[in-house]
Amino acid sequence: MKKTSLVSLLAAATLVASLPCAAEAAPAAHRVPAAATIPSPEPSPVLPAVPPVAPGYTAPGAKPESADIVGVTQQPFVGLSLQDAIGMALLKNPDLAVSAANSQIANYQIRAAKGAYDVRFIVEPSVEHNKTAPQNAFFSGPNFGIIEQNHQSLEAGVQGQTSTGAQYKVSVTQTRVDDNTIINAFNPYYLASLNVAVSQPLLKGSGAGNETSRQLSLSEINAENSRAQTFVSASQVISSVSITYWDLVAQWRNVAIQEDALHQAVLQQQSNVRLAKQGAAAPIDAVESSTQVAIYQDNVFSSLQ
Repeated sequence: MKKTSLVSLLAAATLVASLPCAAEAAPAAHRVPAAATIPSPEPSPVLPAVPPVAPGYTAPGAKPESADIVGVTQQPFVGLSLQDAIGMALLKNPDLAVSAANSQIANYQIRAAKGAYDVRFIVEPSVEHNKTAPQNAFFSGPNFGIIEQNHQSLEAGVQGQTSTGAQYKVSVTQTRVDDNTIINAFNPYYLASLNVAVSQPLLKGSGAGNETSRQLSLSEINAENSRAQTFVSASQVISSVSITYWDLVAQWRNVAIQEDALHQAVLQQQSNVRLAKQGAAAPIDAVESSTQVAIYQDNVFSSLQ
């Protein structure tokens, strides 16, 4: 039994060895790719960390590791916040200052137009001296001379205008008259009067069609236009400063990236030179790596500029 089993096993092994390989016999479409042909995943880029942009940040007083440029480090920086940059630009922009002044002037024009509706107080003194030729023996001056009269009056009251165009005036007038007429039994004599006047246009100049209302409407439109121009100027300044600010931050990031690339190129050059000295690499590889270092060095200076 043992001899028979051994002979069977040897025969089976010989038969299997004589058959073609299953992988070779299988069609090309059904072949399983080898592990060496599977592509490796793409490495994720590693970017240098960028510190937050904040006021008070200054670059350390040390030379960079790769570029050897005084004042530039591996970490980009901007020592001014965006809010402060916008504030400085708004304060120092002459066009915005002119727009703000125009807006203020327009507000004053509105106040001036509304001033037509203010109540005005009247205090008006007057002095008048008249000389008249005598009319007859009774209405004449002393010795049938010239009649002389002195009028001293004082008027006080209020006047104004309504939004409908009506004008009103209320006043009190006190007058003293000195007369040298012969038959004048009262010298001096006093006159007092209460004056009330209201004028309301019925067609032209009534309602919103009066001149004061038109001036007020134009002043309000002008003020709104001035405010809009101010907002437009401020928006343009803010947009320009923001774009310039973030462009500066992006350029600093680019400087850091180029410096890191230069550092890697220097390490690669050192490795190629070391291998070339040991005979493990061709001398042309060291020359090529030196050329790459020069290229990356130029990129660093270009990005810094």
